Amino acid sequence: MKRAGAVLFILAVAASEALAASPGKTAGKAFKIDVGGGVVIQDLANDSGGVGPDPRGIFMTVGLVQRRGLVFRINASTSSDELFTFADLGSGSEPTVDSFDLTRLEASVGYMFNQRGLVRLYVHGGYSLFNLQEKFKGRTSGIGLKQIDDSGGVPSVGAGVEVGDGHHILIFDLSADPGLEFTTRLGTKEKFSMGGVYAGYTYQF
Repeated sequence: MKRAGAVLFILAVAASEALAASPGKTAGKAFKIDVGGGVVIQDLANDSGGVGPDPRGIFMTVGLVQRRGLVFRINASTSSDELFTFADLGSGSEPTVDSFDLTRLEASVGYMFNQRGLVRLYVHGGYSLFNLQEKFKGRTSGIGLKQIDDSGGVPSVGAGVEVGDGHHILIFDLSADPGLEFTTRLGTKEKFSMGGVYAGYTYQF
């Protein structure tokens, strides 16, 4: 959490410096603000040798675009997935539902190219916080078992494109969060690498 706070502080300082570099102009003219959301498809690859889920869900985003091309953004998403497997939850091997619930909060800074164009490419990097919950439930016994309930954070990178003019913007973003690590109920470490596709709409003020 301290590292995420440091990232947010750096973004705030950078925004303040950008505004200070534009004397005589208001914050409204120095920045364009957008809010929006959409759908997310993620690939949580298990680097420890297990089966990884492909969570799907929704995201919300708030962004500041400085007229010189700097982009400051906060994204929040929630997603889930279910896998069907066999496991022994205490009464012998049985069909089991392995469910995943993932929450992600990312703060990033980037640069947007071709700001005046209809199609605008951008790149970004930042820091992401995660909470992962993995639960097993036996389809025969009904026994439930929580395998993972842990949080963590890693640096993130990505690139995307936005299309639109005026207030209405379509966004498409690819992001990667390598090096995720979560602790299981047995105290062992599960390592993951995650990629995500974020597609949605923002309204720009």
